[in-house]
Order: sequence, then C-alpha cells, then structure tokens
Amino acid sequence: MYRVDESRNISTAEIPGGYMPFMRHPTTLTIFLLLSSLNFVLGQNPIQSKHEFDFYINDIKDSSVNTEISIIVSGDTIKSNKIGDFYYFPILDTANSFDMEIKVGNILFFGQGYKSWMLNKGTRIVLGKITQLNKLLSVAEYNGMTKKDDGWEWYSKRYFVADHAYTLDIDNLSNIKELEFIILNPNNSHSLITTQKIVR
Repeated sequence: MYRVDESRNISTAEIPGGYMPFMRHPTTLTIFLLLSSLNFVLGQNPIQSKHEFDFYINDIKDSSVNTEISIIVSGDTIKSNKIGDFYYFPILDTANSFDMEIKVGNILFFGQGYKSWMLNKGTRIVLGKITQLNKLLSVAEYNGMTKKDDGWEWYSKRYFVADHAYTLDIDNLSNIKELEFIILNPNNSHSLITTQKIVR
C-alpha cells in the first residue's frame, strides 16, 4: 500500500553498560524530541509529503476552511493530516498509482490514476469551479491572435484559469454549463496534470 521506512530496533544489550545513553542525559533527550517534533511540523519528516491547496470559484480564490483531501491507494483511503495551511500524506511506493478525492463544501471532486512520484515530491493542488465560462480569456485573445495566425485554432481553445496561473484546454465552450477541474503541480518539476469534470 504505502511504504514507511523502519529503523532497526536496538536492544539495551547492544549498548555499552546495558542502558540507553539518553537516559543519563534527560536534557539531551528533551532537545532531541523537540527537534524531531519541529521537523515534522515544518514538513521535513522524510516519510511525509507536504502539499499546498488552493480553491477557486470563477477565477477568484476562496479561502475555504472545511476542506478534506484524501487519496485512495490499492483500495485503501488515506486522509490527509492538516497542520497549519498544509496537508500531509505518507510517502507512497512508486510502483503504485493513486486516486484523489477533494471535498470543499458541497463540491466533491474525484480524480483517478495519478503517479505516486507526483505526490511524493510535494504538490500544489488546485481545485476550481467555473460557472461563468463566457468570461474566460483565451490565450489567442490575450495575444491578439486572429484566425490567420498559425496556432490560432489551438490557442483559441486554451483558457486562463486560477487567477491566470494556469491554462485549461476546453472544447465547445459555449455548450458547457459548468466546469470543475483539479490541477496537480509537483514541486521542483516542470510537470503538471489536469483533470476536468464538465456539466453540459
């Protein structure tokens, strides 16, 4: 399902004198535990991945506090652990893929078939809902392109979303009543994956 690195247990018989060195120095033990806790809170725990989440409605960022993010791996559902503004998941075995479920208010979005490395690197997760599709700006329009320009047909179907931070390819825009999307943008990579749900 998911891999957690396990360290080897050391018995007291392996320690000279038959006792753990921390027992002699409670101050050292306290500092060690404090640093371990701090590393976890700051997202430095090597068995956790750290994620940002943004939610947009019609290109306007909405700071929703009742967000639930879960992943499904080999049939098992793993809920995120939220600390501050970030969401944490265990590191996944790269042989597995995962599905993602995001619940914000009355919106439930389900995306399937994502590669584990995308989650393991830490990811910016963007969920959006668009009902005012006629207000979307195409890349062609933004660049002042006309039908005579090379690539116009392609760029006329690519629209800016999420405060112009990303683009989505949308066919037959006038026939769509509502569109929901999720974007996964892994940290320190030039990759992203988008999934759309269309209501006609």
